[in-house]
Order: sequence, then structure tokens, then C-alpha cells
Amino acid sequence: MQYIPSQLHNERVNIGFIVFFPDQRRVQFSFTGSFSRLKGLFKDFKETRIKSYLVQIEENVNQINKFDTLFSINFNEVESLKSLLDYQILKSDDSALQFSPFYKSLSYTSDTQKIVADLESQFLNEYVVITPRTHFTEESLRKSFLREIIKKSPDLMSNFELDYIVHTDNNEFKFDFAWKNGSFNLVKPISFDLKEPKKIQEKSVLIYGNLSLLADLAKKENYRFDLLVAKPQIKSTFSSFDKAIKTIEEAAVNKQMYFENDLEKYAQKAYEACMG
Repeated sequence: MQYIPSQLHNERVNIGFIVFFPDQRRVQFSFTGSFSRLKGLFKDFKETRIKSYLVQIEENVNQINKFDTLFSINFNEVESLKSLLDYQILKSDDSALQFSPFYKSLSYTSDTQKIVADLESQFLNEYVVITPRTHFTEESLRKSFLREIIKKSPDLMSNFELDYIVHTDNNEFKFDFAWKNGSFNLVKPISFDLKEPKKIQEKSVLIYGNLSLLADLAKKENYRFDLLVAKPQIKSTFSSFDKAIKTIEEAAVNKQMYFENDLEKYAQKAYEACMG
């Protein structure tokens, strides 16, 4: 699919594509996730309007895949595919969005998602401005929480013990902060901002195990575990992260999780408890 801002000047920019998979009898539509360079190229680029069109096309394709429409389509006939596009996906007219002519290709893998990803890399990624992502480490969580505490009040730090060690008969466990408010609160930053789902799973099992080992002592000493959690940023790891949170939740201890966006809220809670 091409964005054509001016029929007169015949300017064209790849903005999306549609793929027909005959063996799976499925259609896949993909479009760019960033319009920053397009806005730089074309002064009158209407991002909201164009994006709404693209989302509608995506919905049209999803509806086609839900029903038996594709079973009557001859994938070897260009006119049949054109008819499907024209009547059910995008009307061919003089609008700013138009599909270019069809191209046939041999399937080099049965993994349709890989094919789509390769096409995105080939046709769409050049229009995406990639912003370097901030990696949330446990040290960055620790520093962020310290900043929030100090912003509330420098005097608040006097209520916190740093690098607090909990000893058991066979092990010792270090917590970055400890403070008292009825319960004795042990604070531990945990970053799941990892690239591999397996590493996320392994880390959640380790945290679960450590909390479980402290369960008896926690009841005796009235411990509460406050976990400062950084979420992953890679979409393919989101499912593993959800499972990781459920694993930690199963630990039979008094605990609370605060995500990176909740640090200010947690600092405010500590401020009110200690300074109020």
C-alpha cells in the first residue's frame, strides 16, 4: 500500500502492505507504526485521518479472515484478488491510499509471521524513527526510588535502612531498603526488562523461592515485602511477564508489587506513614 499525497506530482511512499497466503487461505495486512518521517516529508500529512483509514482496513481484513469469504477466492487470478480488495478492503479510487500492483513470490517458510516481519523490515522500517529505549535495571529502579524519596523530603531517608540483610539458618537475603510502618517493610527492586522469555520465567521462580523460604520468618517478624517491579518492553515477552507476576503472587507472604510508574505513589505512601 502506498501513500500518495499528490496525484499530480505522483509522489508515493510505502505505508503498508497486504499479503495473501493461499495455503492458509488467509490475508495479512500490516502498516507502519510510526509516521514521524512521513510528517517530515509532507507538510500537510494528516496522521489521524490516515491512521484511522489504516485501522479500518485492518479491521476489514480481520473480518474477512473470520468468515468463509476466502474459500471462494481464486488466489491465482489477479482479477479475483482485485475484486476482493475493491469490494471488501479498500475501494480503488483517487484517494491518498492505494495498493500497488500484485507481486507473486515463492513461500520460503511456513512461518507466515516471519514472512510478514521480513516484509516489514524491507518496506516499512525505513520510515520509522527508532528511539533508543531506556533499559530498566534494578539499579535504575533503586535510584529512581531514592530520587522520589528525597523529592518528598530529605528527612524521610532517616527512616530507611539501606542494604538490609535478613538472616535465616541456611541463607541470607539482601533488601535494598527497609522501613517500619506497623509491619517491617523490606523493599526489593526486580527488573523483568529482559529480552528472553525464559530468563523472565527463571527470575520469577527465583523470587518465588526466596519469598517462600522467608515465609515462616516473615510471619514471626511481621515482614512485608514491597517489590519494585520493572516491566519488559519487548512485546514477545509480555505473556511470560504476566505468568511471572502470577508465579510471584503465589508466594504465601505479605507482599505488594509496585511497577516503575508507581514509584512516586509508593514514596508518597512512605512519606505519609513516616512524616505525617
